[in-house]
Amino acid sequence: SYNSMLKKKYTFHFVRKLISKFFLYSKIYTNSIWLNNLIKRKKIDLIFDVGANTGQYALSLRRFGYTKKIVSFEPMKKENEILRKKSIKDNNWLVGWDTTNTNLYDKPIGLGSQNKSLKINKAKNSVSSSIMLINKSHTDVEPNSKTSGKEKIKVIKLDKIFNHYSKKKNRILLKIDTQGYEYEVLAGAIKSLKYISVIQLELSLVNLYKNQKKWLDIISFLQKRNFKVIKLFDGFEDKKTNETLQIDCIFIKKDD
Repeated sequence: SYNSMLKKKYTFHFVRKLISKFFLYSKIYTNSIWLNNLIKRKKIDLIFDVGANTGQYALSLRRFGYTKKIVSFEPMKKENEILRKKSIKDNNWLVGWDTTNTNLYDKPIGLGSQNKSLKINKAKNSVSSSIMLINKSHTDVEPNSKTSGKEKIKVIKLDKIFNHYSKKKNRILLKIDTQGYEYEVLAGAIKSLKYISVIQLELSLVNLYKNQKKWLDIISFLQKRNFKVIKLFDGFEDKKTNETLQIDCIFIKKDD
């Protein structure tokens, strides 16, 4: 009967979605366990979470057993407020601020290559927001990444505040997820990179944002500073073509 056919069709699609979700979460779980094992092996006790949004990355670290210090940076006001609420009960989770100005304790900041005010392009889905202008190649794949407005933000170099948060004995992981602005964050952390053991970096394999640095150039930049690639994680992809558009790349300091 027609109703029986509809029921079978619904059941088929439900099972297929369930299987897809299972493989997705299995992949996320596997990647998180791998990262947690690396953190333990490298004895990481300080993580700079750059491009924190509302704290997804930090919460994932906690979920998989990391208990040491996290400093999260998120320049957008609304997201920063949510981030602060989530971190307030965790004594080892701080929200970064411009430590050179005591009047700005509760003001959001982002990290970049200069100390200045900029405008960030806010995306409908928030996580795709970027200082860089978004390309059609991104919005075609993810319509909710379209810009919905702009917000004035403060950006400073990691080098400017690094010593406030870190000590010489710290073993540091730097995570950067800034939607095409990763190179600028690294360029503002030249001195800090000397004291960092692990870097987790989101890289775009195609230009998803206007004028973003090419991914191979970023890898070359870090290789020249004594880092090597040890792991790649799949990230954002075009579900229609199965083309991977972004990856997470893990670097470690050579001979560290």
